[in-house]
Amino acid sequence: MNVLKIIFSWPLLLLIRFYWHFGNRQRNLCLFKVTCSRWVYQVTLEKGIISGIKCLYKRYKSCRSNYRITEDSDNLEGITASDGVFYQKDVLADWLVSKIEKKI
Repeated sequence: MNVLKIIFSWPLLLLIRFYWHFGNRQRNLCLFKVTCSRWVYQVTLEKGIISGIKCLYKRYKSCRSNYRITEDSDNLEGITASDGVFYQKDVLADWLVSKIEKKI
């Protein structure tokens, strides 16, 4: 990563680290294996702040509690998130996968 990306990305990276350290431990569980904040942090490190903000927006729209356990057209199990996108079990958190397997 070049120096300019680091310089412009540090505010978002610092904010995420602050969230990890001082965030509410009683918050809802993330739907994804790689949590939203970890994913945004990694993308920001690799691609810069603009990509990090885009990822944050995308995850914010999809990582909500109002998901539906469904199957896609190929009969693959997963969820349809609040933004209407289907996610297969391989990207979902273990607690959610076990919930899917109990329900279907």
